[in-house]
Amino acid sequence: MKKIVSIILCFVMLFSTMSAFAESENSVELKKYGVMNGDTNGDMRLNDDITRAEAVCMVFRMLGIDANRLEDVRVEFTDMEKHWAAKEVTYAKKSGIIDDEINTAFNPDEKVTNQEFIKMVLIVLGYNVQADSMGGYPNGYIHVATMRGVTKNVAAKMQDNITRGDAALILCNALDIPLMKVVGFGAEKEYAIMDGTNGYDLQTLRTLLEVK
Repeated sequence: MKKIVSIILCFVMLFSTMSAFAESENSVELKKYGVMNGDTNGDMRLNDDITRAEAVCMVFRMLGIDANRLEDVRVEFTDMEKHWAAKEVTYAKKSGIIDDEINTAFNPDEKVTNQEFIKMVLIVLGYNVQADSMGGYPNGYIHVATMRGVTKNVAAKMQDNITRGDAALILCNALDIPLMKVVGFGAEKEYAIMDGTNGYDLQTLRTLLEVK
């Protein structure tokens, strides 16, 4: 019996070590692109929950845009005027990452759930149209995220607050997923997946970050 328990404990420790290594690898890759940064001591705090401001900044940075190089704009949110993320949150709203109906307070320090974070990621990838056609938020977005591989290896419940580690995993999953873009206008917009076929170049979030 003791031998069996010891074997089980070894597997648990091995799995924990592998998980920690994977989380570290994800955060290192995102740090390389300037998407995720540590605290003043360089600690990535992967077990911490992320705030709304942190979530929006991470997702916005996946577009390869440096907010410091953008023009100053009027901050629309009453509680963001002197916040460290004011510029990125303001431009994220202009980019459609943040819902239009949020017009007064943004509540930057509130926590974010996995499904809320996934919605923002799908918007950046361009799959929000597909998600809306499949039931909208949250189920349509969860379904499309699963289908496209955005939530691969994510074990947390969708309603739970997302940790920095899971956010890093989701963003790394999203890096090489072909973007969906508008390719035709008319009575109805036409969309195509930029996967390198049908005459379209391969376009991913990684390609955007590489030319930053």
